[in-house]
Amino acid sequence: MAYSAPEPTVVLYKSSMCRHCTALSNIWDTAPSKDDESVTGALKKVYPKLRFYVLTAKDNTGRFDENTAPKDIVRYGKWYPMILLIPGKTWDAAMSKLGPKNDVELVDGVQIMNGFWDKGELKYQQKFDIRKSAEFAKWLKEALENEDFKRVQNGSNGIVVPTIPAQSHPIQPLLTNIVRPANTNMSFIAAGNTDKYPSVDSSGDNICSMRIISRPR
Repeated sequence: MAYSAPEPTVVLYKSSMCRHCTALSNIWDTAPSKDDESVTGALKKVYPKLRFYVLTAKDNTGRFDENTAPKDIVRYGKWYPMILLIPGKTWDAAMSKLGPKNDVELVDGVQIMNGFWDKGELKYQQKFDIRKSAEFAKWLKEALENEDFKRVQNGSNGIVVPTIPAQSHPIQPLLTNIVRPANTNMSFIAAGNTDKYPSVDSSGDNICSMRIISRPR
């Protein structure tokens, strides 16, 4: 019998104190109008067998019960909502040994919507508008074509992940240097160095911030 790699998983990592997370949750599984579609609906049109997992942290520290979700997801608690595409085999391995002793790292091949790793530091780069379902589809098409993702997802079995070529068009950045938003319509919560949340920045704009969490080694 031919080997079939486990299907990849899209993870929505959010905070219960994040208003942007609430807005995204409202369209995650439910179409906002008859002329639009839900986020999961748009993603399934790109990859019908895609799996989904929603993880909600109690607050903007990103902490959660490690017995219900892979421990290493906390490394992505830099801003909210956080959307990840995780290779199937990696996700299944992490889910198979939940708890504080889970040592499966969710890094190799993982694709981050509007984010990337730079010398071990997770950085934000506004490219896709998470207020629009169609933007998620554009991101997924691009993420599925990423060479690192395909390497981990396909393994050495030569299985080709079905994808559709994508053309992504950058939109106006919503954040400047992560900490301070460029306007009040930002899609993500910015990471900050404050110990209080939610907070108000000096310009009077309401923003949600979080305490910095060191990336697990």
